[in-house]
Amino acid sequence: MKTIAICACILVLPTLIFALDITDNGYTWRKCNTSEKMKVAKEIAFFFRTPASFWYGLFDSYYDTDKSEILAKSIIDVAFEYSKLPPEKQLEIVK
Repeated sequence: MKTIAICACILVLPTLIFALDITDNGYTWRKCNTSEKMKVAKEIAFFFRTPASFWYGLFDSYYDTDKSEILAKSIIDVAFEYSKLPPEKQLEIVK
């Protein structure tokens, strides 16, 4: 029984753990590589039923700043703020 539990941990946990998480902020986003960013974008995309490439681009451009008040916001908070905007405002941000 212990062997099965150890095998499950070895096989499953590495796929669940990565450096970037939806609760992280812009400071962490800027430090991570493309594959880590895309994993988070896919997670957000699944939740909002939109393409991951859209979220990747949105977060990349949103966090492309030196303003601490923007960089301090968590990825999920940015996604929720964006999703609450009316469609015309959403288009302004993406442009």
